[in-house]
Amino acid sequence: MSIAVAAGCVTAGCVGEPEPEPEPEDEPAFVDPAPYVGPASPEDPEQGRFIIGSVADGFASATRHYRVRATATNGFVVSVLPAGVGGVDGSNLTATSGPVTFSHDDPDFMWMTFDGVTSGQLQIVGLSPPPPESVSPSTRYILKYNSGNGDWVDYCAGGGGAIALQGEYDLRRAHHRTTAITFSCEDGVAAKCDGWGYVAGNAGPTSIEWRHHQACTGMANAAYCGDGTPFTRELTPIRIRDFRTSYANGLPTDLGHPLAPPGDPDTFYVEAGWDQNGWPVCLSKIRWAGLPPNPCPSVLPDPRFTNHPEVFFCDDFPATELWKKGAVLVNGSKMMDAPLQHWRNPSTGDDVSTIRGFYIDRDGVSGADAASTFPFTDYTVYLGNDGMLLRNLPGTLVTAQMYPLYMQTLGDDRFLSGTVPPAADLKATFEGYSFLSPVTVKNLLPLSLCTPSGGDRNTTVGPAIGCTTVVDLKYAMRAP
Repeated sequence: MSIAVAAGCVTAGCVGEPEPEPEPEDEPAFVDPAPYVGPASPEDPEQGRFIIGSVADGFASATRHYRVRATATNGFVVSVLPAGVGGVDGSNLTATSGPVTFSHDDPDFMWMTFDGVTSGQLQIVGLSPPPPESVSPSTRYILKYNSGNGDWVDYCAGGGGAIALQGEYDLRRAHHRTTAITFSCEDGVAAKCDGWGYVAGNAGPTSIEWRHHQACTGMANAAYCGDGTPFTRELTPIRIRDFRTSYANGLPTDLGHPLAPPGDPDTFYVEAGWDQNGWPVCLSKIRWAGLPPNPCPSVLPDPRFTNHPEVFFCDDFPATELWKKGAVLVNGSKMMDAPLQHWRNPSTGDDVSTIRGFYIDRDGVSGADAASTFPFTDYTVYLGNDGMLLRNLPGTLVTAQMYPLYMQTLGDDRFLSGTVPPAADLKATFEGYSFLSPVTVKNLLPLSLCTPSGGDRNTTVGPAIGCTTVVDLKYAMRAP
C-alpha cells in the first residue's frame, strides 16, 4: 500500500536524552534533558522516543529489545494475564509452580529473579500501583538490572516502575507474541500506551487489544518509516482518538484541520492515522517542519514531491474517513516547530522571514504549485528556508529558556521582532520561539534583525553583514 508522508519530527522536544539510534549530524539535538515527569494531563498525554525505556532500550541485542525468560530462577513460570475487553484489567503478571499461583502485586513476587534471554538478569525489588493519570490498572514492578558484573542498578533509572508485556519487540519495534516477558518503564511508549488505555494483553495480533497497542506505539514514536526510527522528541503532547465507542479515547471527531498554515498555536490538528501494524496511513502537513525532504520515499512517498492518487494528506479527509483507509488510531498534535521561510514581495522588493505560508514545488522547476499558500497576499516569491522556530514547547523546555518573536508591520515593511504587540494581537502575530542561549541545543544559528543603510528591516540567520543596525533575536535551529 502506498502511504503518504506530510509530517515532520516534533523538533520542539529534541532533548538530548540517551538515544538508541544516532541522529543525523545536521539534525538539532537537545542536550541536558529534564527528568521524565509523566504526562501533563490524561487528555493530552506526552509521547516519546523510546519503546521500553531510555536506559532499557540500550540493552537491546542484535535483533531484539531486552526481554527475560518466562521461567524465573526459583522455578516459577511467569506470564502476562489477559487484558480483558478494552484492556480493562490492565497488564499484570501471574506466576505458577505446581499448585501455587499468584498474580498482580502479590508480595510473593518480591525478589523474584529472571535471566535475560541473551544476557543479564532482572530482579523484582518492589511493587506499586499505577500512577493516578494511568487509565489501566497495571501493576508497576520496581526492577533492578545486573549486566553480569555483580552490580545491580535501577532498570528504569529512577523513573519509577515498569509494566509487564507478553512477548518481545524487534528492532523495528514490532511486537511479537512469544513466551518471553518484556518490561517497559514509564518513559517507554509501550508503558505510555498501556497507561492511555491501549493495553496489549497476551493473545497476540489476532486480538483487538494487541492491534491497538501496536498502533499506539507506532503513533507515540512517530515511526513514520517503519524501521524503528522515532521521528519525535520526548514529552511532546498529543491527542489520541480511536474508532470504537467506549474503547479508550473516543471518536476523532474533535480534531480539525488548519485553514491555512500555521493555524492556531493552541489547537490540536489531525496529524496522522495509524494502522494495526503501527504504520501511518497518512500524515498531516502541520508537522512537516523537522523532517528532511522525502526521508523514506520507498515506504512513504511524500506528497510534496509525488503526484499519485494513493499519496494524500490526512487533511484531505475527515478523520472518520481514515478508518476506511485502514487507520486504527488517529492522533492530533499542535504545531510544534515551523520552518522560517524567506519570501519576497516583487512589487516593493521587501523580504520577510516567517513561519506563515506553505510551499510545495513537486517538480522542482516550475515554482510554487497550486497547493502552496503565500504568507501574505503580495509575497509570492519563495527564496528558501532560513531556519526553524519552535511554535510550542514540549515538557522538557520552559518559556524561560525561549525568546518569543512576533510579526511586525511598519508601512509596507514586514519583519520579525521580539517587540510585544498590543495584547489583542498577541496570538495573531505570534510566530514562534527562538532560543535565548546557544547551548540549549546543538547547531544553533544566531538570528538577528538587520537594517541595511536606507533599506527595509530583514531577518538574518547567521552572521549579520552589511547592516547599519542589528537587533539580536537570539538563536534559531538549522533548517533540515
